[in-house]
Amino acid sequence: MGSLLVKTGGGFTPFEFDVTHALNFNGENVIAVQADNSSIVGATWNWGGGIIRDVTLSQNKDVRIDYQYIHADPNLQTGAAQLKLKVKIENNSSEKRKITVHSKIINKVTIETLEGAVEIEPNSTADLLLETNLKAEDVELWHFDNPKLYQMVTTISENDVILNERKDNFGIRKVELTDSKMILNGEAVRLAGFNRVSEHRFWGSSEPLEVLEKDVDLMKEAGANFMRIMHGTQNEKLIELCDTKGILLFEEINVRDLDNDEFRANYYPVSKLKNEKPININSEDEEVLMLDEPYVKLTDKHNISVSEKNYALSKYWLKGMIERDINHPSIIGWSVGNELNNHKAYVIEAIDYIKTELDPYRLITCVSNSGQKEEYTPETDPNTYVDIIMHNMYRWQGGTTRYFEHVKNKMAR
Repeated sequence: MGSLLVKTGGGFTPFEFDVTHALNFNGENVIAVQADNSSIVGATWNWGGGIIRDVTLSQNKDVRIDYQYIHADPNLQTGAAQLKLKVKIENNSSEKRKITVHSKIINKVTIETLEGAVEIEPNSTADLLLETNLKAEDVELWHFDNPKLYQMVTTISENDVILNERKDNFGIRKVELTDSKMILNGEAVRLAGFNRVSEHRFWGSSEPLEVLEKDVDLMKEAGANFMRIMHGTQNEKLIELCDTKGILLFEEINVRDLDNDEFRANYYPVSKLKNEKPININSEDEEVLMLDEPYVKLTDKHNISVSEKNYALSKYWLKGMIERDINHPSIIGWSVGNELNNHKAYVIEAIDYIKTELDPYRLITCVSNSGQKEEYTPETDPNTYVDIIMHNMYRWQGGTTRYFEHVKNKMAR
């Protein structure tokens, strides 16, 4: 018999947990995963529950890099680029640590370095922000016809001893919108592409690399420059292919129905709950989400009533998706859901969460199937608040021109 280590809500976004205390260092260890697919909704096309992504066991020191966020903003007039780097570092020890950070930008050879230091309190995290400028001769823009990639290699050390290293590819490109055009690197582009579902008649949702590569190659051969990947966070290998082959993407979290059981539940800050109730929170048998702080899923035993939705589970999925995929230049935008109803409050809150907490630079949308309906007006339809309207159209809804003219006219009121 084993012991339950952790519960997590949602199988599309990455998650991890510490197993050190549970390991048998003198014998074999078995990790068992139970997948509960009872919250399935339509249009996700999952083949039951199970493991469809890589599972790894990693060994780290007690201080490590959690993630790094690279944002490069090119100056299209001078050819130079400003680069901002945010490195989030975890200190899992019981002592304050002073950590040195060294980063280098590589384009076959090192073209720029960034350095800094940060003190991190025990059992906490800290962000270090670094900036530099790249000269015009070192800048080559990423474009779907020229998918140029750079690499950021960051190491952290203490007393000249390297503790951890992280490598991420990134691109330098600029996406802008006018009232009628999308501009990529100063050039108006016409998006043409595909709506890709993660599903295969033999492999289901656990598609191997060769399947992903074949799909992307077929899209490029057909002249595509854009893909919407639906309806949940995708295999990162697919996104890496789009980085290297040149396909623009919107990535989406798997929010399909706000009335589904998993979204009816509310979550509560653990620190606040401990102050209000004499309850011990055990992460091994309770569902705890890590946002800005831990949130626990409320059940009857907590004896707390919350009247307002906090959308904590959706935010947890957004955080997991964006922190994993934030450096991919192929991703030009995020979608907070697909074909929702009565979703104005949710979309406004999700957009604000992304812009203020996760990624202030990319476009945000909620893929709609409500904009054409008479009961949805510019005052009630989330299409009013998104950066770019993305709309699903079905044959029974009429021709394309009539359909989109109707949506456009409503938004112009």
